[in-house]
Amino acid sequence: MKSSNSTPLLFQAESLRHFCNEAFTRSGLSENDAQLLSKALVTAELRGVDTHGVARTPAYARGFLQGNLNPTPVPRIVAEYGAVARIDGDNGIGHLLAQHAMHQAIARASKYGVGQIAVKNTNHTGMLAFHSMLALGVDMIGFVTSNGPATTAAWGGKRADLGNNPLSYAIPAGKELPIVLDLATSAAARGKIRIAAQRGESIPLGWALDAKGSPTTDAHAAMKGITLPFGGHKGYGLGIVVEVLSAALSGALLSAQVSKAFLQEGARAMDSWQSGLFAMATRIDAFLPAAEFKATVDELIRTLKSNPPAQGFERVYVPGELEFMLQRSREHSGIPLSEPIFESLTSFASELGIAPPVPS
Repeated sequence: MKSSNSTPLLFQAESLRHFCNEAFTRSGLSENDAQLLSKALVTAELRGVDTHGVARTPAYARGFLQGNLNPTPVPRIVAEYGAVARIDGDNGIGHLLAQHAMHQAIARASKYGVGQIAVKNTNHTGMLAFHSMLALGVDMIGFVTSNGPATTAAWGGKRADLGNNPLSYAIPAGKELPIVLDLATSAAARGKIRIAAQRGESIPLGWALDAKGSPTTDAHAAMKGITLPFGGHKGYGLGIVVEVLSAALSGALLSAQVSKAFLQEGARAMDSWQSGLFAMATRIDAFLPAAEFKATVDELIRTLKSNPPAQGFERVYVPGELEFMLQRSREHSGIPLSEPIFESLTSFASELGIAPPVPS
């Protein structure tokens, strides 16, 4: 069954979760881990972060099946001191290890007011908001960072020395939606460029340089080149901080040392990165009553949203608001997948001997 690029097929979230879960259990993950990884990918789709959604399933599964990634990692504490710990992730997928790290951070924050966990020997971590938002349900502030293969130039240079080095904050509110900030420190995630290349679309100027170090709007040329930091020197500086928290503090490989095999156009299997991540939880009531804090956050949100819109804008949003709105919509109407992605999943389903996801 095919659709045009302008009219993608729609899938119910449960159908995609079932497909991903089947693919990951066939790839060696436990049922619990397969369900958690599947939930992470489908949640990314629901929130519009399609670059970290179900399109990643074949590459992850092949990574497990080929032995590049450990499907059954046993995270091990290698150093700890009160509220902090350093963990060896045993070459597991970052989605599972970031969830483990956040649970560890929350447990330590419950005792000490704050918990900080650094993890080495991990891999791609997916949509970081999925992990930072774990803290919302226990009235804590969540914070997560990760590094990966060097794809981004230093400000003023044309060699990739940093990953896209994302970070995410999740801040609870009272009656308003939580504030959830999730961003890469590159001008665009490489996954967005990959999808543009697959669709034959151009990219905005300022996202990337080609292999010769020249600015480009050609997605294929950008896949052979490198991304640029967002906001010039500001994104560059923030990317360095994320690199320090994720890699230097955990003992993981620096982005410049991480394998780039998966970054090549046409790559089919995730390889082992041995990268790092950092997770922190902050207990709000260690500072003041949680209800008082959330009421103040509500007041801040309402102040921001009451701001008269500037020319070209319909209204002011706060970080995460659009994603929550889209999630509600897609939970009801379905998740759109483009024809190339649907064909990729269908082909991989045949490869594994399982049923492909069924359009709604």
